[in-house]
Amino acid sequence: SIPHNVLILWGDKDEALIKEMPENERQFITGEVEIEHFADYGHNMFHANPEGCWKSIKQWLDKQ
Repeated sequence: SIPHNVLILWGDKDEALIKEMPENERQFITGEVEIEHFADYGHNMFHANPEGCWKSIKQWLDKQ
């Protein structure tokens, strides 16, 4: 299979998902995994901080 690189954006204050989840996802991904933590955000960080999320995604895509 072709490896797929993955960026995981994670809100450290997420109350809906366990904090180990982003690391646990590595077992399912055949490519490189980059995990970016957002210390001040929770489960809805994409709504609360869309600019920060987009900036991280763009920076990651520029490296691909």
